[in-house]
Amino acid sequence: MLAAWPVSPGRRGTRSLPMVVHPMIWTRRRLAVPGREPDELPTLSKRALKGEGFAVIERREPSLLADGSVVTAARY
Repeated sequence: MLAAWPVSPGRRGTRSLPMVVHPMIWTRRRLAVPGREPDELPTLSKRALKGEGFAVIERREPSLLADGSVVTAARY
C-alpha cells in the first residue's frame, strides 16, 4: 500500500481534501483462518472521512491525482 497525506484535512483550514476511493472500499470483510472463528477486518466509514474534512469521491476507474490530494494505492 502506498499513501501520501500532505496535510491534516480536519485540523487545518476549511478546504475539503479530495479522497478518491473504489466503491467496494465500504464492503465489510473478514479473515477466515481454518480452525478459527473468522475475524472482522476494519472498514472505512464514509461519514467519518467526511467528518475529518475529506471530500469522498467514488470511482471504479483509475485516476491521476496531484497537488494537495490524497493518493492511496493497494493491490489485493
